[in-house]
Amino acid sequence: MTKITNIDKYRAFCKIEKDIPLFNQDWWLDAVCDKGYWDVALVEKNNEIIASMPYYIKKKFIFTAITLPTLTQTMGPYIKYPKEQKYSTSLSWDKKIMQELIEQLPKVDIFTQGFNYSIINTLPFYWRGYQLSIGYTYIIDKLDNLEELFNSFSSSTRKEIRKAKKNGIEVIDSEDIETFYKINQITYKKQGLKIPYSLNFIKNLYQKGKENNAVVMKFALKDDEVYSVGLYFYDKERLYAVVGSSNRELKLYGSEYLLIWEMIQFASKKSLIFDFKGSMIERIESRMSSFGTIQKSYPIITKTNSKLLRIGRDIIS
Repeated sequence: MTKITNIDKYRAFCKIEKDIPLFNQDWWLDAVCDKGYWDVALVEKNNEIIASMPYYIKKKFIFTAITLPTLTQTMGPYIKYPKEQKYSTSLSWDKKIMQELIEQLPKVDIFTQGFNYSIINTLPFYWRGYQLSIGYTYIIDKLDNLEELFNSFSSSTRKEIRKAKKNGIEVIDSEDIETFYKINQITYKKQGLKIPYSLNFIKNLYQKGKENNAVVMKFALKDDEVYSVGLYFYDKERLYAVVGSSNRELKLYGSEYLLIWEMIQFASKKSLIFDFKGSMIERIESRMSSFGTIQKSYPIITKTNSKLLRIGRDIIS
């Protein structure tokens, strides 16, 4: 008789549990964990999953790491809380559940995960020797009044959107993943960087998104010339700006701003929160905040088990 694995259980769980965040869903993990493999810790009660924590394992040189896959901002625990649970009770529930999840994590040299910003209590990890730091994302959670929202944008952002329209830029849906990737390559090349994913990787991710009705790709163009591109994925609650690029070899005419505005309207129609997916880079943060966003912090959890890595870190610091 074939043994049912945690992954088998988790796949079934993902089919019925609609609130699991995008980056924790099994199809997403299948697509992005191409340089290692993923598994999942589960807590069950009465044969029902009440908590899960997928993790991605890969080799880095001679070291084994639990880390975040490509294009994945956060993972971390997903916990089902009993209905009408008191706040004081939820804290002890967190502690018990997270301790059980931590016990199931494999021994690795280094652990790094960003947790979804809905995870507030990370003390159980701290008590087990993990270090806590903070990342930031930027969201728009009130999209019911688009006129009011547009007026909340900075004057420079509104100006860029109007400029794009005045110059004949239009935003269309597209499935041309090759052109999308080409614009990505231009963006990275202009920054002197190597693109961190292959065409096959992004093709596979896009296809998985289509199969799960969870992706939209848009181009901002003029006279068949593509100026800006955006690849967005969504779950039940949020639309995530996973990848956006512009052809810096062209005068952009505000095309990237118009594309984002079109995607915000798409999120509004689907009653989703718009999530810029965050950045710690100042110039990118400045653009995100210009859209009238709310800054949200999320926990980043790390732990270095390797003595060699700890020594190296101590020497550098």
